[in-house]
Amino acid sequence: FDKGYSSVESTLVTKRGEKIPFYFTGIRVMIDDVPCILSIAIDISERKKIEYELEKLRRLESIGILASGVAHDFNNLLTGILGNISLVKQYLDSEDMIFKRLSTAERSCLEAREITSRLITFSKGGEPVKKVTRVQQLLKEAHCPLIKDTNITFEYNLPDNLYPVEIDEGQIRNVIINILTNAAEAMPEGGKIDISATNLEITEKDNLPIKEGSYVKVSIRDRGRGIQVEEISRIFDPYFSTKERGVKKGMGLGLTICHSIIRKHEGFITVESMPGAGTTFHLYLPASLKKKTETEVTGEKEITRKKRILIMDDDEIVRDITGDMLMHCGYYIESSKDGNEAIALYIKAKERGEPFDAVILDLVVPNGMGGDIAIKRLHDIDHGVKGIALSGYSKDLIMTHYMDYGFTAALSKPYNIQLLNGTLERVLGKKQD
Repeated sequence: FDKGYSSVESTLVTKRGEKIPFYFTGIRVMIDDVPCILSIAIDISERKKIEYELEKLRRLESIGILASGVAHDFNNLLTGILGNISLVKQYLDSEDMIFKRLSTAERSCLEAREITSRLITFSKGGEPVKKVTRVQQLLKEAHCPLIKDTNITFEYNLPDNLYPVEIDEGQIRNVIINILTNAAEAMPEGGKIDISATNLEITEKDNLPIKEGSYVKVSIRDRGRGIQVEEISRIFDPYFSTKERGVKKGMGLGLTICHSIIRKHEGFITVESMPGAGTTFHLYLPASLKKKTETEVTGEKEITRKKRILIMDDDEIVRDITGDMLMHCGYYIESSKDGNEAIALYIKAKERGEPFDAVILDLVVPNGMGGDIAIKRLHDIDHGVKGIALSGYSKDLIMTHYMDYGFTAALSKPYNIQLLNGTLERVLGKKQD
């Protein structure tokens, strides 16, 4: 109080042991010639809550950037492994023991691809592919293996008048399954899980780090052991678990990915829990008035037609194995390491009367032109160019909305010969405007 006033943040502990953050400010005053201190205390619980959420978002963004880079490099390596395995299998009899061993290795690669897919979903590249839908059926159909053959029952409260929401059904289904999995593990002897939803109007007064507007609030409540108060603030942190260390099922990114998915839907997720009183997760999903759209359905088929394909990827292993797989299918192949080289090859082929039937362009080329820019330049040269976007970031915005960026299709790393063939067949069978 040397300057006559002072302020400080502190924490008050109530009789029940509850900790409440306060902001104290005081000023020296004279009352009846007696020096006094006039102090005002403000409960800043809501402000601290918002500050924590913003800091958590910044922290998760930083980790997400790291995860995204790791996933990209790992997918390039997996492409070389998976591509070579699938190519070698083409020369073996299905009853051959080596064929069976390679099939096992191939399955392991595909499982590894799922891990990188989770990392990408967690990272900045995990953009949802949204369509307008209603959550009632999704909530009723979502299930997880842990709940099968258990004593767990469900009670639903899902009104018919719920707002439609614009979501990536696959991603939101994963969120629900992750939460149900945690609920099942919290009730090893069985119990009831409540799933409810309600329409909600969010305003500035609600002090939530989301935009004002209409939302559908989904609540999933279990009656398990609950979470310690000091652990709730860390529940969405990567690899944080309330389970015993070393237990495989307690070491994942499940709730971290849930937080990331909901955030990318411009929503919010919170958790309430008390030890011994169960846990409730609340999901806030923005409402939508758009009409429903249908998702594209594609399949994989064999390709036998000989065509000319141009491959562009900065990774030599990816270029080589992709070329080998396509040559095995009867294609003529040329390859390049960046966009400038690919454009030059495309122009030369067109000038000599041997144009490429399709181009496969890697989106991410460090220190070079990537596929997103290259496809625009190629459209200036040839309006009929058919391009396939290639990336280790399967949930990149360009990969999920490839037609908006001038591509005819998208192919995520890693891929085997069947998926590569199937993608090209669909591209070569399409007419380009």
